[in-house]
Amino acid sequence: MACVDEVLGNAAEWAPSLIDYRLTSPFQGYWKLEVGGWLLLARELGFLPALLNRLQRAFKEAHDPKVKGANDSAHRILQQELAPAMAVHYFTVV
Repeated sequence: MACVDEVLGNAAEWAPSLIDYRLTSPFQGYWKLEVGGWLLLARELGFLPALLNRLQRAFKEAHDPKVKGANDSAHRILQQELAPAMAVHYFTVV
């Protein structure tokens, strides 16, 4: 979980996106734990810097005033950009 906080930064910076909720809500702890595993493996395998560059797209989208609720494109983009790390994790670790 600490890795997610380190990599994705302050949750308030993602507001008003759903990402803010996912980073701060106690009910999202399992999601945060899972994403942390993906990010730690990305760091270990050396592709975290490239992944961070791609995550900037979601961060920029989170600051769009149209981002909220079911139309939260920043959250969708974040999930899409995390997908390669998720796939590597499941193909190499699990």
